Amino acid sequence: MGTGGAAGAPGLPGSVRMSFTVDQTPPTTPAVATPVPTLGEWTLALLSTVLAGFAALRLGRRRLN
Repeated sequence: MGTGGAAGAPGLPGSVRMSFTVDQTPPTTPAVATPVPTLGEWTLALLSTVLAGFAALRLGRRRLN
């Protein structure tokens, strides 16, 4: 919460007075991490190989037509 005031006229030098009060709140407990399913190392390698094989077949068929 803050309060303040200003003194002076438009276009002329003036002063500004402000005061603030900071309320300290205790830190909250961190949220529990949710596990995210991922592919294993070997599964990812197999998937990459299969996709590369499909791409090679597709390119081979395109060159024949």
